[in-house]
Amino acid sequence: MEFNGKRVFIAPYTPKTTMFATELQEAYHFTFLGFIDNFQEGDHIINPSQISEDYDYILILSANHGNAIFKDF
Repeated sequence: MEFNGKRVFIAPYTPKTTMFATELQEAYHFTFLGFIDNFQEGDHIINPSQISEDYDYILILSANHGNAIFKDF
């Protein structure tokens, strides 16, 4: 998958996805749009219903809730 120059969201917001976002940004040059999460609030965290900008990818990193997160989109 090619991330260079792409616009990317990551879901959900967790310590693991925060680290993942940092590592991806160092390895690939893409525009990180923020985290998508129904239960967290903060800078760069939005609810799925609030996505208003164009994006290329939403990366979901969740062993237990991946399908439920996917269904929100």
